[in-house]
Amino acid sequence: MKRNYDNASRLMHEANRVFAFASGCVQSNVVRELQRLFFYDSVLICDIGGEDEFYSALKTANKDDLFIFVSLSGESHYVTEFSQQLQLKGIPLISITTFHENTLASCSTENLYIFSKEFPINSPEQISFKSMFTYFLLLEIWYVNYRIYVQNQDSKEKS
Repeated sequence: MKRNYDNASRLMHEANRVFAFASGCVQSNVVRELQRLFFYDSVLICDIGGEDEFYSALKTANKDDLFIFVSLSGESHYVTEFSQQLQLKGIPLISITTFHENTLASCSTENLYIFSKEFPINSPEQISFKSMFTYFLLLEIWYVNYRIYVQNQDSKEKS
Protein backbone atom coordinates (compact mmCIF):
# COMPACT_ATOMS: atom_id res chain seq x y z
CA MET A 1 0.00 0.00 0.00
CA LYS A 2 2.93 2.34 0.61
CA ARG A 3 4.39 1.77 -2.84
CA ASN A 4 4.62 4.77 -5.15
CA TYR A 5 2.50 4.17 -8.25
CA ASP A 6 3.38 7.45 -9.99
CA ASN A 7 5.59 5.89 -12.69
CA ALA A 8 3.00 3.25 -13.58
CA SER A 9 0.27 5.89 -13.52
CA ARG A 10 2.32 8.25 -15.70
CA LEU A 11 2.92 5.50 -18.26
CA MET A 12 -0.80 4.70 -18.33
CA HIS A 13 -1.86 8.36 -18.49
CA GLU A 14 0.57 9.31 -21.27
CA ALA A 15 0.07 6.23 -23.46
CA ASN A 16 -1.64 6.62 -26.82
CA ARG A 17 -2.67 2.96 -26.79
CA VAL A 18 -2.60 0.37 -24.02
CA PHE A 19 -2.30 -3.36 -24.63
CA ALA A 20 -2.50 -6.13 -22.04
CA PHE A 21 -1.37 -9.74 -22.16
CA ALA A 22 -2.22 -12.43 -19.62
CA SER A 23 -0.21 -15.63 -19.30
CA GLY A 24 -3.05 -17.78 -17.95
CA CYS A 25 -6.69 -18.12 -16.98
CA VAL A 26 -6.59 -16.27 -13.65
CA GLN A 27 -4.34 -13.64 -15.18
CA SER A 28 -6.97 -13.12 -17.92
CA ASN A 29 -9.48 -12.32 -15.19
CA VAL A 30 -7.01 -9.79 -13.81
CA VAL A 31 -6.73 -8.14 -17.25
CA ARG A 32 -10.53 -7.95 -17.50
CA GLU A 33 -10.64 -6.23 -14.10
CA LEU A 34 -7.88 -3.85 -15.23
CA GLN A 35 -9.95 -3.02 -18.32
CA ARG A 36 -13.07 -2.46 -16.19
CA LEU A 37 -11.38 -0.16 -13.69
CA PHE A 38 -9.57 2.06 -16.17
CA PHE A 39 -12.59 2.22 -18.51
CA TYR A 40 -14.11 4.69 -16.01
CA ASP A 41 -11.35 7.11 -17.02
CA SER A 42 -11.74 6.46 -20.74
CA VAL A 43 -8.57 4.35 -20.83
CA LEU A 44 -9.29 1.56 -23.28
CA ILE A 45 -7.07 -1.48 -22.84
CA CYS A 46 -6.79 -3.91 -25.73
CA ASP A 47 -6.53 -7.52 -24.56
CA ILE A 48 -3.93 -9.47 -26.58
CA GLY A 49 -5.14 -13.05 -26.91
CA GLY A 50 -2.05 -14.79 -28.21
CA GLU A 51 1.11 -14.82 -30.27
CA ASP A 52 -0.41 -13.68 -33.58
CA GLU A 53 -2.23 -10.79 -31.95
CA PHE A 54 0.92 -9.74 -30.10
CA TYR A 55 3.00 -9.60 -33.27
CA SER A 56 0.23 -7.72 -35.10
CA ALA A 57 0.18 -5.11 -32.32
CA LEU A 58 3.98 -5.00 -32.22
CA LYS A 59 4.16 -4.06 -35.93
CA THR A 60 2.51 -0.69 -35.29
CA ALA A 61 3.52 -0.19 -31.65
CA ASN A 62 5.89 2.61 -30.72
CA LYS A 63 7.30 4.37 -27.65
CA ASP A 64 4.01 6.22 -27.12
CA ASP A 65 2.15 2.96 -26.48
CA LEU A 66 2.10 0.85 -23.32
CA PHE A 67 2.00 -2.89 -22.76
CA ILE A 68 0.95 -4.50 -19.48
CA PHE A 69 1.79 -8.16 -18.86
CA VAL A 70 0.16 -10.13 -16.05
CA SER A 71 2.03 -13.29 -15.12
CA LEU A 72 2.43 -15.39 -12.01
CA SER A 73 6.05 -16.45 -12.50
CA GLY A 74 7.22 -14.00 -15.17
CA GLU A 75 9.00 -16.91 -16.84
CA SER A 76 6.52 -18.45 -19.29
CA HIS A 77 7.73 -18.78 -22.88
CA TYR A 78 5.48 -16.15 -24.47
CA VAL A 79 5.90 -13.68 -21.63
CA THR A 80 9.69 -13.73 -21.83
CA GLU A 81 9.75 -13.70 -25.65
CA PHE A 82 7.23 -10.84 -25.92
CA SER A 83 8.86 -8.74 -23.19
CA GLN A 84 12.27 -9.05 -24.85
CA GLN A 85 10.78 -7.91 -28.18
CA LEU A 86 9.26 -4.84 -26.50
CA GLN A 87 12.53 -4.06 -24.74
CA LEU A 88 14.40 -4.17 -28.06
CA LYS A 89 11.96 -1.63 -29.55
CA GLY A 90 12.07 0.60 -26.45
CA ILE A 91 8.32 0.25 -25.87
CA PRO A 92 7.19 0.77 -22.26
CA LEU A 93 6.07 -2.34 -20.38
CA ILE A 94 4.49 -2.71 -16.96
CA SER A 95 4.76 -6.18 -15.46
CA ILE A 96 2.49 -7.55 -12.76
CA THR A 97 4.06 -10.66 -11.20
CA THR A 98 4.72 -12.31 -7.88
CA PHE A 99 7.51 -10.72 -5.88
CA HIS A 100 10.72 -12.45 -6.99
CA GLU A 101 13.39 -12.02 -9.63
CA ASN A 102 12.07 -13.00 -13.03
CA THR A 103 12.76 -12.40 -16.71
CA LEU A 104 9.60 -10.37 -17.27
CA ALA A 105 10.38 -7.96 -14.44
CA SER A 106 13.95 -7.51 -15.69
CA CYS A 107 12.66 -6.51 -19.16
CA SER A 108 9.97 -4.15 -17.84
CA THR A 109 9.93 -0.39 -17.53
CA GLU A 110 7.92 -0.63 -14.32
CA ASN A 111 7.21 -3.61 -12.06
CA LEU A 112 4.15 -4.11 -9.89
CA TYR A 113 4.45 -7.05 -7.53
CA ILE A 114 2.00 -9.17 -5.62
CA PHE A 115 2.54 -11.62 -2.80
CA SER A 116 0.71 -14.87 -3.41
CA LYS A 117 -0.02 -16.94 -0.33
CA GLU A 118 -0.36 -20.71 -0.58
CA PHE A 119 -2.70 -22.43 1.86
CA PRO A 120 -2.58 -26.17 2.59
CA ILE A 121 -5.94 -27.92 2.33
CA ASN A 122 -6.58 -30.79 4.70
CA SER A 123 -7.15 -33.69 2.38
CA PRO A 124 -5.61 -37.09 1.71
CA GLU A 125 -4.07 -35.72 -1.51
CA GLN A 126 -2.10 -33.03 0.39
CA ILE A 127 -3.12 -30.32 -2.07
CA SER A 128 -2.80 -26.60 -1.54
CA PHE A 129 -4.64 -23.50 -2.68
CA LYS A 130 -2.86 -20.39 -3.94
CA SER A 131 -4.88 -17.22 -3.50
CA MET A 132 -4.93 -14.73 -6.38
CA PHE A 133 -6.80 -12.09 -4.37
CA THR A 134 -3.71 -9.89 -4.15
CA TYR A 135 -3.74 -9.33 -7.94
CA PHE A 136 -7.14 -7.70 -7.66
CA LEU A 137 -6.19 -5.75 -4.55
CA LEU A 138 -3.11 -4.41 -6.35
CA LEU A 139 -5.25 -3.23 -9.28
CA GLU A 140 -7.64 -1.36 -7.02
CA ILE A 141 -4.81 0.32 -5.12
CA TRP A 142 -3.13 1.27 -8.41
CA TYR A 143 -6.39 2.63 -9.82
CA VAL A 144 -6.98 4.86 -6.79
CA ASN A 145 -3.40 6.11 -7.05
CA TYR A 146 -3.91 6.67 -10.79
CA ARG A 147 -6.94 8.87 -10.09
CA ILE A 148 -4.88 10.90 -7.59
CA TYR A 149 -2.04 11.18 -10.14
CA VAL A 150 -4.41 12.43 -12.87
CA GLN A 151 -5.99 14.98 -10.53
CA ASN A 152 -2.55 16.26 -9.54
CA GLN A 153 -1.56 16.56 -13.21
CA ASP A 154 -4.77 18.46 -13.98
CA SER A 155 -4.07 20.84 -11.08
CA LYS A 156 -0.51 21.48 -12.33
CA GLU A 157 -1.77 22.24 -15.84
CA LYS A 158 -4.31 24.76 -14.51
CA SER A 159 -1.72 26.64 -12.44
